[in-house]
Amino acid sequence: MFRAILYTQWKWTRVALLPGVVIAFFLPVLSVQGAVEVPSAGWILQTTRAWAVWFPALAAALGLLVATTAWRDDH
Repeated sequence: MFRAILYTQWKWTRVALLPGVVIAFFLPVLSVQGAVEVPSAGWILQTTRAWAVWFPALAAALGLLVATTAWRDDH
């Protein structure tokens, strides 16, 4: 029964999750984009710290998306 529910939820959310998964893949790449000629290690940490707010925001948004998609049909 769990497998059927999991499959149904995956079927309903996979189209909406695809852009989020692509963004989650490229976000770390974008955060270190300018690190080819690095002046110092502190510069890398400062640059990645500026992007750090987007990682939990994306995780929360995708989690909310999955939760609301699962809840929408029950409503």
